[in-house]
Amino acid sequence: MRPPPRAPDEIVRRLGVLLLLAAAALALYVASFSEDEYRRVEIKVVDHTKDFLEEGITAYEGAKTCYKCHEQATLDFFHSYHYQMVARQYDVVNAPWVPYGGKVAMNDFCGAIFYNGKPINFIGFAKLTNPPPGYEHLRGKPVAFGCAACHGIGLGEVPQTRLTDAQLKNMDCLACHVRPEVYVGGVIGFKKGVREIYKDENGNWRYKVNLDVMTIAKNIINKPTRANCLACHAYSGGGPGFKRPNITPDLYNPSKYFDYHMGEGMHCVDCHTGKYHLFPDRAADGWAREPGEVKTCVDCHGPRPHEDEYGDDLNKHSEFLACQTCHIPYIAHGQYPTELSRDWGGSRFSPELGYYEPLARYGKYVRPTYMWYNGTRSIYVYPSKVEGEVVVTVKPLGGRGNGKIYPFKLHTSRVPLSEEGIPIPIKVGLFMATGDSNKAILAGAAAAGLTWNGKWVTYVRYMQVDHGVLPDDRALGCKECHSPNTFFPWKELGYDRIILLDGR
Repeated sequence: MRPPPRAPDEIVRRLGVLLLLAAAALALYVASFSEDEYRRVEIKVVDHTKDFLEEGITAYEGAKTCYKCHEQATLDFFHSYHYQMVARQYDVVNAPWVPYGGKVAMNDFCGAIFYNGKPINFIGFAKLTNPPPGYEHLRGKPVAFGCAACHGIGLGEVPQTRLTDAQLKNMDCLACHVRPEVYVGGVIGFKKGVREIYKDENGNWRYKVNLDVMTIAKNIINKPTRANCLACHAYSGGGPGFKRPNITPDLYNPSKYFDYHMGEGMHCVDCHTGKYHLFPDRAADGWAREPGEVKTCVDCHGPRPHEDEYGDDLNKHSEFLACQTCHIPYIAHGQYPTELSRDWGGSRFSPELGYYEPLARYGKYVRPTYMWYNGTRSIYVYPSKVEGEVVVTVKPLGGRGNGKIYPFKLHTSRVPLSEEGIPIPIKVGLFMATGDSNKAILAGAAAAGLTWNGKWVTYVRYMQVDHGVLPDDRALGCKECHSPNTFFPWKELGYDRIILLDGR
């Protein structure tokens, strides 16, 4: 039986209540965001000693060891960008839905890991063979273990799209799920002696975990800590702070004046939640375009975060300024400089790192490059033929009224160009061991089936700056942009004049 119709005044009363509730909910959404309300991820040790004993586990065999109890998690990780190194790029204007990532690209730092599916720099073992005078005692020092040390989060087998026993054994769950004091991935793991490189029965280079299985069992964690992530991400590009803007070893124990959030004890997984082992990236120069959400400033601070006497004016800026633009005024404002350019045409020996590097220019307290970004970008798809002397590998797209202004790190790299018009994947381990640029370029060209006759091309990349957020008292002030002495690139951003504080 249907209920009797409501009287008009009852409908009005109920509608009024709903409107009041909606208004109250909106007010709470806008005004009541605080860090105290945001629940941080709890990272805890999950002792597996009993489980290992019951299952008779006496050796760690990658994800095969974990698969019986964590089948779905293993499958999720197998299909993730962190393992496969490739994802379809849904936001690339010039190449819609192109599969791209570390398995395909040639970047402006370490070159290419693969060339048309063939491993070039994936795994290997290079030792210093040509130390400069005064450093002869370093001869024979390990200098390179291959890009697979980080890329693919595996144990040296090339990731495939079909799950096999070999692929199960290859996935290294421990890189993220063991306390970092005990084990980490990346080159840091080799330096600590908890990772080793060896040749298997078929003569292929592989990695292994150098830990007792019961030590592993006692130190398994449910989520990766900041230090687990930094073991790879803080050293990407060949050294501390070289590549990713403000993702440096400073973040191991940061001051809030290097990164406010991590200085307050947050971990990477507080924002990059990793649900279903997916860590989607929305930065203009990233490739991990996986399903899922990345937490943004608004998720925790609300759409109107400024509440002081200038709050309304500052909040209006969020219509066309990303939060990072004001709250990350500098790149490399900590202990470590960041790399701004590199030239593979020459080398220098780094006593600190103990190997040869390409010629490079570094900087500290670097002002970002400011550009409009609307969530789409253009990219260079490797190995397409290059036209001209400059290749913009990634460029954010947008403009006034179409996007927001974001901060970027501008990085350039001089790389060898083949006679066929394709950038050559340099044999990076050979370069690091000998410092011989020509030899490393020719070896890479031979491996890729290309020809080099001394031509060069300049790579250009705009790298979005999202880390190193500073508190209010260190953010950009009004006068730093709205004054005759501004550093802000008004004309380049499409304005015909500098807008001063009085609006003129």
